Amino acid sequence: MTFLPLSLLCLFLQGCSAGEDLGGMAFTFPAETDYSYVKLQLAKGPSSSSSSSSSSSEHLREVSVCLRYFTDLPQKGKEQSFFSLATPAHSNGFLLSKLGRNRHQMYIGSGVLDFWNLPDELNDWNSFCATWDSKTGLTQVWLNGIPSARKTVFKGGSLTGKPFVVLGQDQDEYGGGLHANDALVGQLTDVHMWSRVISSCDIKSFSENRKFERGDMINWHDLEFTVRGHVVLEDQIESRRQPENCSGDVSQPTLAYNNAFTFGAETANSYVKVVPVLEGRDIKVATVCLRYFSDIPGGNREQTFFSLATPSYSNGFLVCKEGRNRHQLYVGDARADFWGLPDDLNAWISFCATWDSATGLAQVWVNGRPSSRKSLFKGGVLWGTAFVVLGQDQDAYGGRFNTNDALIGQLTDVHMWDRVISHCEIQQFAENKLSGGGNVINWRKMGYTTHGNVVEEVKIAEDAFQECPLP
Repeated sequence: MTFLPLSLLCLFLQGCSAGEDLGGMAFTFPAETDYSYVKLQLAKGPSSSSSSSSSSSEHLREVSVCLRYFTDLPQKGKEQSFFSLATPAHSNGFLLSKLGRNRHQMYIGSGVLDFWNLPDELNDWNSFCATWDSKTGLTQVWLNGIPSARKTVFKGGSLTGKPFVVLGQDQDEYGGGLHANDALVGQLTDVHMWSRVISSCDIKSFSENRKFERGDMINWHDLEFTVRGHVVLEDQIESRRQPENCSGDVSQPTLAYNNAFTFGAETANSYVKVVPVLEGRDIKVATVCLRYFSDIPGGNREQTFFSLATPSYSNGFLVCKEGRNRHQLYVGDARADFWGLPDDLNAWISFCATWDSATGLAQVWVNGRPSSRKSLFKGGVLWGTAFVVLGQDQDAYGGRFNTNDALIGQLTDVHMWDRVISHCEIQQFAENKLSGGGNVINWRKMGYTTHGNVVEEVKIAEDAFQECPLP
């Protein structure tokens, strides 16, 4: 992933301001906090005497806002705030948020409307636009180009006074009153605001990433902003909808050898100990990739794939899943949950996880599909000799295994790097096209010992009959 010098300045100084063209960039909100947001400076906008619009920055009677968001949180009752405009008279002057999944909310003049059952993809970019006209009170939202029903709120009203605009949080009072439960955990990009109701054709063009007239009050390509708290300006997450320019050299040997470790029973004494090549180095950056095959759908049943412990942290770098479509990553005993990624039973699943101490950003990919980025163990270091096992969770350095954490299934193609590998490398790994391998753990030449009921054998074929001769 690539960071601009400006983004690093924002990160370390906890706030900066500049007029910037942020094309291709996004603000990442990796943690649920009550102090992380981005403050935007509005342009003055047209005056009513020089434009058909009835709005100016301190007398808003028409508003349109468009943006794109990327998140994975499905929980009911958890508000995620994208855009919050407050005035001295109305803390929820113009607020865009979502509550759970497929329920979007729009506050205008502190009146609230709910919009239900619009398409809301987890772990993908969603285009979100909203319009309001004071004269009729009519409001409408569009999600990924699909329009909602029109509803009425704050008819005849005006948002008067100097606006205070933030991204990623909800102002419960003018310029403040922030709460962790309202925080966005995800990414925002392409934020625009107009002092008029834009047309459905403009919204369609925005949703399809085609040319459109940029916002006259907020323009992503000429943005004046201030970063507060733990917010990172970085490249947009690569979406499954975006074309991939990744190509692996399939003429080279690939990583997908036919052997795998089979963990056939739920026991507390079955695991594989792996010897990492760290040569005394401490861990500040890491990527782990592997493939697993299992049929346990399981409720609260944890299945552990990869466990790296140090003398100070039993969950130094732990990769597991709990139930279905909920993957977990522990770094330095801190945990992040990743929801809604593909998790087919009785099929090989490609899984990668990355972490960088400098930013605290962690991310996972399942079958090449990225999660939202989240914050883990920022500034932390995994000191000391690493003890690595497959198929079990170390609750103490080198042991204290629990039957309920055991993997039941197969593991193969396990690799670890001492860097954050690129999304192209992860895509190539998912497609069995990546040549080379991890420099800390490499499936083709790793040292290991098996313990308990673990069998090394040919891995399960995707098509069990593909090797059968024709009659």
